[in-house]
Parts: sequence; structure tokens; C-alpha cells
Amino acid sequence: MLVHILFESIPLLVICWVVVQLGLIGLWSWRRSPGTKYAVWAGFAALPLLLVISKVVETRAENAIAFCRSLADAAEVADVDFIAARLAPDIEIGGYDHDGIVARIRQRLSRIAVQDATLRGFDVTFPDDHCVIEFTATAMVRDPDLTYQWLNSRWRLTLRPAGDSWQITAIDSLPVGPLNLDVLDWLR
Repeated sequence: MLVHILFESIPLLVICWVVVQLGLIGLWSWRRSPGTKYAVWAGFAALPLLLVISKVVETRAENAIAFCRSLADAAEVADVDFIAARLAPDIEIGGYDHDGIVARIRQRLSRIAVQDATLRGFDVTFPDDHCVIEFTATAMVRDPDLTYQWLNSRWRLTLRPAGDSWQITAIDSLPVGPLNLDVLDWLR
């Protein structure tokens, strides 16, 4: 939780800083000692330093989220080669191996247009030596086979480290109400 506050969420960091700073000011107004005065000034000096550190430091969770966002950007421009390079060679989804998945993605992205892809609601965990990330994706999908063009989907990706990036080892489409659509049906 502390890592999330310090490095991953600037609004939460500022809220926590305000609470602590108000506590220091309250303590100073009650005690009026030189030590509490310095603590108040140290608190004011700490905010810019905390903001710079929060902006500069990228955690593993932020890196995994950026990886997923880059995949969404690639889907918008139909960059299948970019997506294929991020799939693990041993990946298997719905009976398709790596090459079969890439062929299906290439076929689907040649027929449809993905626009305004937005990822949110990330839940990132790091069991063992890999990363499991769940998120909600919304996008405008132009497809003659779809009744609704605004598509809301939920995903679980299992990633393993690959240098300073990630490789996708598993993709699961999670149910999204009220229709409980399985987006991976498009690969079949």
C-alpha cells in the first residue's frame, strides 16, 4: 500500500501529505517548540521532493500497465507485428498456438477498426516470477458483425518478464455484465 501511495498515485500522495501536514501544523500550534516548527517546514519542503520521486520512479505495476496500454494503442493502429512480438512463443489460446493467434488477430484487425481504446480498473499482482493483470477495456469497434459498436470487455493477462518488457503467456476474457460476452470468441 505504501508503494502505491508513494509511487503510483499522485492524488493519493497529495491527500496523505495534506493530512500529515495538517497534523504537523496542529502539533506546532499546540507545542510551539523549535522542533515542531522545523517539522512543519520540513513537511512543506518534502512535497516537491515526493512529487518528483513519484513521477520519476516507475514500479513494476506501472510498467505492466504501460505495457497493456501499448497493446491497446497497437490494436487501434492495427499493428499486428507489435502485438505478435509481445506474445510468448509458447502461448496457446483456444487451441491456437502463437502463429494461429497472430493469424486470427491479423484477420480480425483487417476487418474491424478499433478506436478510442481506454483501459482502466487495473488490478496487478505478482505471484511467483510473473505478473497477473486484470483490467477493463472499452473501445469503439467498427465491425459489421457487431450490433453494438461500443464494446466493454474485461481481461486477465498473465505476463512474464522479457528483458525490460513483458511477454504475454496467457489471455483470459472475463465476463462483463449484463451480456457476459466472451471477447475471445472472436479468435475462434
